[in-house]
Order: sequence, then C-alpha cells, then structure tokens
Amino acid sequence: MPIKTIITVDDAATMRKMISFTLKGAGHDVIEAGDGVEALKTLQMRQVDLVLTDVNMPNMDGITLTRSLRALPQFAHTPCSPRNPRRKRRRKEKPPAPPAGL
Repeated sequence: MPIKTIITVDDAATMRKMISFTLKGAGHDVIEAGDGVEALKTLQMRQVDLVLTDVNMPNMDGITLTRSLRALPQFAHTPCSPRNPRRKRRRKEKPPAPPAGL
C-alpha cells in the first residue's frame, strides 16, 4: 500500500494523537490541526490524500471545513470524512422493582 498523507483535525488533542499514532503506525504521513481554521491554513501549503475531521470544533467546524475544501479546485476530489465521536449519554435505567411481598 502506498504511503498517504492524511490530515486529522480535532480540537481534542488526545483524539488527534490517538488517530495520528494509529495512522503513522500503518506507515502514513500525518498532519494535525486543532480546528478548521488551522487546517485550512496548513492545507494552503500542503496537499493531502485524506481529511479526517471532527464535526464539532471551535472557530470552524468540520462541515464548514469540508465545504470550504470542496470549493478549492485542488481539494474538490479529496476524500473528507467528518466524524462525531461524542456519544449521546444514555438515560439511566430505572432499577428493577423489588419482588412482591418484600
């Protein structure tokens, strides 16, 4: 498999580091950015093969970043994968009722 250059965009440094570690372990070049604004600035200087972006970020969210990249000819066909890793909280289930007669 050829080496790909991938940018991971996430305001959570821990998430960026985890994704970067995994992709570098698979032999890819990885660039990191903390939000969409930083990613756009970085991508003005470098071409990438894949954009992995969080959806919810300050300054510029992942959807706006993806739309902004699609408007640039050099990124019009670059795969972008917006993701939202934050799970909704589960409602706590009610404890079972005690057995009858207690």
